[in-house]
Amino acid sequence: MVFSQFDKALLPFEAKVLRATLDVLPPALTKRFDAQVSAINKVQRRLDWREIEFYCVSWFKVRWPQAELFDFRNEWRLATIDCTFAEHAVSVGVWAAGGHVFSLEAECPMRPLHRYSPFSITGAEFHELS
Repeated sequence: MVFSQFDKALLPFEAKVLRATLDVLPPALTKRFDAQVSAINKVQRRLDWREIEFYCVSWFKVRWPQAELFDFRNEWRLATIDCTFAEHAVSVGVWAAGGHVFSLEAECPMRPLHRYSPFSITGAEFHELS
């Protein structure tokens, strides 16, 4: 997996959720997704971490590698990853927008949970484009 070098920029649970997403993507999307995750160099976590956004910034602008973008450019839920932080179950949506991986979203705040261990992935589902 190429994006392991960026695990330091991502929190461990974020990296695991993205790896679980990679595992359920169809083969036609895995190379691009992996390249997009490798390009992440800025992570913006909203105050309570219900939404965590990923960016590729170059020269102070968001610039994703054009060759690695998905063909579909609208907002799209790539996957739903079910996980547990200790005994707390959370369902995390992995979203793409503009042709690239964009965010992790959950109904409950992930900020107070991210330090709980063990953290584990309990399920993963790819969402086809409709």
